[in-house]
Amino acid sequence: MTEKRFKKIIAVLIAVVTAIIAKTTDGRAAIDAYANGVGLAYQNQYQSAIAELDLALACEPKYTNALNARAQSQAALGNYEAAAADYEATRASGDASASTAGELAWVYYLLGRFDDATAMNRTALAADPTVL
Repeated sequence: MTEKRFKKIIAVLIAVVTAIIAKTTDGRAAIDAYANGVGLAYQNQYQSAIAELDLALACEPKYTNALNARAQSQAALGNYEAAAADYEATRASGDASASTAGELAWVYYLLGRFDDATAMNRTALAADPTVL
């Protein structure tokens, strides 16, 4: 093996290890921020919870639990448009649960989007007929 080829292999290995470490670090930071956000929401400190959940989502943009928790905090503050956007993003990230669909339906109702609320309630019922 030539020295040039050896240096290329080492450079690739360093890049791979750096990417893995960065991903692991972001994942841990996302989990920590999510846990802080949920704890703050439990204490009715919704604005602070949203800030922590924003940090979690900055690390992991499709972190469905963080999107869902932020939607709940937004709804608790009466920020229904933001809550709807977060619930929609939660569903787009793969959460097809009846719970999320039902929460989104309720927010649509609060926004006066009655047709969307009805459709999303049907989606929730289809996902889990026991929700009634």
